[in-house]
Amino acid sequence: MPNRTGYNERNAESILEHARRLDGRSLEELYPDACAGSENAGRGNLGQLVEQLHFGIKANNDSRPDFVHACLELKTTGLLPTTRQSKYIAKERLTLSMIDFNEIPNETFYTSAFVKKNASLLIMVYQYEKSVHVCQRRFVTSFVYQIPPEDKEVFEEDWAWIQSKIRNGEAHLLSESQTSYIAAATKGADSSDTVGQPFSDVPAMRRAFCIKRPYLDYIIRRHLGQTVVSPTSLRKRATAQETELSLDEMVVERVKRYVGMKKTELFRVFNRPVSSAKNWASILVKLMLGMSADDEVAEFVKSGLSVKTVTTIGGKVLPESMSFSQIKYRSVLTEDWEESYLHGVLTSRFLVLVFNRDTRSSEPVFRGVFFWSLPSAAVDEGYEFWQCIKSAISRADFETIYALRSTSYYHIRPKARNSYDMQQIEIAGRVFYAKKMAYWINSAIVKKELSRHGYLLASESVG
Repeated sequence: MPNRTGYNERNAESILEHARRLDGRSLEELYPDACAGSENAGRGNLGQLVEQLHFGIKANNDSRPDFVHACLELKTTGLLPTTRQSKYIAKERLTLSMIDFNEIPNETFYTSAFVKKNASLLIMVYQYEKSVHVCQRRFVTSFVYQIPPEDKEVFEEDWAWIQSKIRNGEAHLLSESQTSYIAAATKGADSSDTVGQPFSDVPAMRRAFCIKRPYLDYIIRRHLGQTVVSPTSLRKRATAQETELSLDEMVVERVKRYVGMKKTELFRVFNRPVSSAKNWASILVKLMLGMSADDEVAEFVKSGLSVKTVTTIGGKVLPESMSFSQIKYRSVLTEDWEESYLHGVLTSRFLVLVFNRDTRSSEPVFRGVFFWSLPSAAVDEGYEFWQCIKSAISRADFETIYALRSTSYYHIRPKARNSYDMQQIEIAGRVFYAKKMAYWINSAIVKKELSRHGYLLASESVG
């Protein structure tokens, strides 16, 4: 085991400088003998190997930061290549410290175990390749992250929501989708790996705080200089009357003045041509919030919030389910659940714009918005749904995918230009052409949410 040489464990700058010795390199390049040893021959945990080999830190369960005297916690996280404007995206959420169901009810945010452990993070970012041994994965960059002033309020709100669920005896109902920047991520092999909670007899899955993937994406891209547009904070634009409102309340209040307007009228108010682009709803939201169409709302970007629209007919009928992106068969085949597109969607929040079309008119009228998060049961069901699809793809059994039965929350169906619009995928050396399919949330689930928020007539409401 290497001893602690080459850095001052009491000085954050010295620790960061030592971390950056790995930039552009792998552990194997700096510590070939240690990586070749039988102890590290398996897949291993790259974070633990960095602690042991690079910093000389022995494995521990200390509730204090890894570098106690510098108040610095060490974290490693992987990047995946992407075809988008950004060169990389975060592989998955960044797991932080465990949540102690017995301690957190008695804490306050700024004196909490969470803040004491994670107030200052040394984040070491590496390029993830599944087929590459952990010791051979190259590091891209290292940097120190502290919660910026403009994000502290959201962090505190997220933490307080988690605390309130535990205080209410609902630790078993915690869901990653209910919060914005940090979440209560599940830990353990499966749903049977549970512990007790102080205010309920119902066992709950063990949980850890995590930085959600969209927020992690944002801070890494900012550090790497990959952000194209600097997002604008809605909170910073709050009026004197809005300062006491939460972000959700602020959004709802700002769009109220436009309720009752037709879609064409809304665009006319903002001197914009009526848009039929896929992102027309996102454009409209930004305009109603007092921003320009080219702005990015910082709080939406950092939380991965998606803008969706639903239209009722005469306040009664929802014509269709809510769709998402096409299923990328190759991605599903190679990804893990927590890095998958579907996991990202189901653990993020939605801002839903509601329109109503009168039975005698084709022009939809704006009725309002609501925020929506899927419960933990929906995420669990999504995992099982995704597993069925992944298994079928691995067998090149696309007929099973096409015939996959609807679950309580989801179904899949074609989403393509026509029947000839196919997706090509190579499996075990053979090339297949498969129908382009997409994930959908069942109309009954969306209808239930519309009813809960008062957007359906009483005769159409569901229990």
